[in-house]
Amino acid sequence: MAQPITVHGVSKAFGVGKGSIEALRDIDLEVSAGEFVAIVGASGCGKSTLLRLVGGLMEPTNGQVRIGGKVVREPGPGIGIVFQTPVLLPWRTVQQNVQLPLDIQRCGKEPKRIAELLALVGLRGFEHSRPYELSGGMQQRVALCRALVTNPSLLLMDEPFGALDALTREQMNLELQRVWMETGKTVLLITHSITESVMLADRVVVMSPRPGRIQEIIEIGLPRPRDFSSLRDPEFHSACERIRMLMNASGFVE
Repeated sequence: MAQPITVHGVSKAFGVGKGSIEALRDIDLEVSAGEFVAIVGASGCGKSTLLRLVGGLMEPTNGQVRIGGKVVREPGPGIGIVFQTPVLLPWRTVQQNVQLPLDIQRCGKEPKRIAELLALVGLRGFEHSRPYELSGGMQQRVALCRALVTNPSLLLMDEPFGALDALTREQMNLELQRVWMETGKTVLLITHSITESVMLADRVVVMSPRPGRIQEIIEIGLPRPRDFSSLRDPEFHSACERIRMLMNASGFVE
């Protein structure tokens, strides 16, 4: 079941004293259960730091993060994370890589669940392939399945398609939208791409340069499912231009 995220008064600094670096300052953000929210901002503005705080991979200096009303202090089974690189184990097959979180949590084998996920992302028939036999986009689909195999309520994605070529990235955008619509997860996506954020998200959070703060939250009212014909919609252009104006004002270039 999807769960909401509450970020209240969150700041994060690294180091102590005069040498400390303030990555985030006074972040307040509400993400509803089942909502898809994208975060954009210049490099170093704290986007990935915020994602790691939500995922319990680090603790805030000030403030609290709550998921489903519970304070986040460590990674939990209800959270799936996808990073920019898939980080698949080369000696494991596709099926075995997806199985990995279940092995770590000692949940037993779930061949039916894994088969369903692989079918969901178009990888039926590749269960016994090794990572080196897959394209970059296919490897990232495996990483997505691995994040979903424990049926998390929340999916965190840190620039998951940044290393892919433009065409594969577009295909993965559509694939992610479809998976999200079919599973109903709460999704928090970090991206450098303005068009990607508008294509995928219900709302786009625009961050300021370090220390990262929320400049503005843009509502995206485009109907779903979206495809690349949506790029011709005036509302798509309007949202992109608003985000681009904010980003350009803070020295960002897409």
